[in-house]
Amino acid sequence: MAACAVIVTVEPLLLMLLTRCFHLSLLQEGLADGLLLLLFLVPTLCFALIRPLEQQVARGEALAAELAQSRERLEDRVAERSAELHAANQRIQQSLEKLERSHRDLVVLREMGALLQVCRDMAEAEPLLQGFVRRLFPNESGAVYLFRASRNVLERAVEWGDAHEAVTLAPEDCWALRSGQTYSVAAGEAKPLCAHVQEKGRPTTLCIPLAAHGELSGLLVLSKLAAPGQEDGRPMEETVTSLAAATGQKIALALSNLRLREKLRDQAIRDPLTRLYNRRYFEESFERELARAERRGACVGLIILDVDHFKTFNDTSSHQGGDVVLQNVGQLMMRAARSEDIPCRYGGEEFALLLSEAPLDVVLARAERLRKSVESLQATLRGQLLSRVTISAGVAVYPQHGTTQSELIRAADRALYDAKAQGRNRVVVAQTPGENEREASLIGAEIEGS
Repeated sequence: MAACAVIVTVEPLLLMLLTRCFHLSLLQEGLADGLLLLLFLVPTLCFALIRPLEQQVARGEALAAELAQSRERLEDRVAERSAELHAANQRIQQSLEKLERSHRDLVVLREMGALLQVCRDMAEAEPLLQGFVRRLFPNESGAVYLFRASRNVLERAVEWGDAHEAVTLAPEDCWALRSGQTYSVAAGEAKPLCAHVQEKGRPTTLCIPLAAHGELSGLLVLSKLAAPGQEDGRPMEETVTSLAAATGQKIALALSNLRLREKLRDQAIRDPLTRLYNRRYFEESFERELARAERRGACVGLIILDVDHFKTFNDTSSHQGGDVVLQNVGQLMMRAARSEDIPCRYGGEEFALLLSEAPLDVVLARAERLRKSVESLQATLRGQLLSRVTISAGVAVYPQHGTTQSELIRAADRALYDAKAQGRNRVVVAQTPGENEREASLIGAEIEGS
């Protein structure tokens, strides 16, 4: 508006000035008027219309650039948020996997503990234990060691993975057994390895003593080599360490209960003096062997033996001398028995040996070897040699001398009495039922004749 006012004011003045100075005609005056209008209108239009338009375009471009930057910032934030959500999702997934693994491990641990509790002995528990530790530690190698009865050496009972553990170890070979606490060494760590670790290189190892009720029963060992490209110095994972500790507690408790049951069972079926089976266990086993022999059509041998003049040892060397004789005879019987045979202290100085699936000639030869070994026995008490020890024995065999336990025991007892009557230190075979009847009839005839 201001530009238009200037044009309306200035343009007539300039036109009037030109007309006076140059005496223009009407035509020339019209042309000059048009030229003056154009001269004023073009700059006016440039400043009034084009310049604002350019400013609007510039503002639009600036706004577009700002919008582009905002969009880029927004896209960056969206990408960051997406990465954060992805990382959070991975952490949640890992946590879920850990929870699932922990649940599976707990289920396996409960199953292992329940089955180990009902095992009858270590021979049954060892293969069961090996299967469970493989399931619990599939990515690690390891071994389970158990103390021998002497308590000075541990034997490897279970091994899995690529472990290269010693077959036996002394308690001083393991830092965990020395300290009574868990001992771990990371691969490449400046700590001494246990002497029983024979793995090449520097593995990560974890040793856990197996202790329950204040008694140390064994050792659980885990080892793991660093993966290719993985740096040394990394300890065993915390989840593995916790699981190993829980597994060690389960195994230790099961071993303690097994040993206690074996001890109680041993006390129930063995004679405390000679360590032979007692009479109760012998009679139960006798019935079982007879039933098995009847099914298979096999033989069962029975030897009943008695220490000759046993009262002499008690009279001359006190009861301690008699105990020494009984212990020595018991040891000889255990050496003479096979793993399937049943040596028993039948009562007092009387012993019995049940031989599974043994015919008469085998039973007789075994009894004769046992008699000779006792005859050559040199029993001592407090460094003093006791008098000569001998035995008398009676032999009976199923089904030749009887088909029931009582018949066989009576037949072997009668043969034992015959051995005593014939001068002792000898083995006598029982008579068959037919021979007994003929002998009884002959004795009756002699009585009638007299």
